[in-house]
Amino acid sequence: MGYFHVEVGSPHYGMEIAAGQAPRVKPINLFGYKPNLGTDFSTVYSTDHPTTPLDGVMQYNPNAKRYSVTALDSADAGKPFLLQGLDADFNEIFDIVEAGQVSTNLFYRMNKAIILTGTNVGFVHIRGFGANPNQDLLIRPSDGVTHSLHYSVPRGYNFYIFRINANSGTVNSNKYITFRNHIESPFITPTRIINAAQSTMQNGESTFDRQIPFKVEELTDFSFQAKSSSGENEFSMFVEGILMQDED
Repeated sequence: MGYFHVEVGSPHYGMEIAAGQAPRVKPINLFGYKPNLGTDFSTVYSTDHPTTPLDGVMQYNPNAKRYSVTALDSADAGKPFLLQGLDADFNEIFDIVEAGQVSTNLFYRMNKAIILTGTNVGFVHIRGFGANPNQDLLIRPSDGVTHSLHYSVPRGYNFYIFRINANSGTVNSNKYITFRNHIESPFITPTRIINAAQSTMQNGESTFDRQIPFKVEELTDFSFQAKSSSGENEFSMFVEGILMQDED
């Protein structure tokens, strides 16, 4: 019998999972960054492309579609990027796409994009093809990876959140931040939408260490949204958890 799962045999489960010793359990570390958080609720992700800014609230694809990798700076042409997401049945898929090219696979959800060699000089737009809405993502200059606090939970898995951390160097009592956990269930008709929890902060950091993890079930789109009470704030969030495959 495992400590809390058949493949996890000790109370030092975090080390086991991070080291890949639990075949059906994966570490999930999410980071979202919003340099220009305004007074309307927005997904905590980077949207500040200089010519094609992304929507404030993340839009999810109505169907599976191919994705292009478009680099703003010519120095990034041909660089390879790993795209990680889900197909139309919410099964995990990936593709390696060079900047300036288009994915072979069709993505219903896009969870993450990361450069495979070197780093990106300019903005890189991970862009869905077809009619809007498109679930687009952005890699800012020299970041090498998307900074987006969202995750679509694949079929056959559940996502357990242990820690949530919010940070801002510009927040104060006259310009506080409200953030909330936003959940959508696209396989329920019509789509079920829940804002599961909401909090405010007026100091630089707010942390939630959960004694009992928050469970996000399979086939669910999970994200954090935030807004400033006035003006703009620079804001970021971390979420730490594990993705656990259903028991047979």
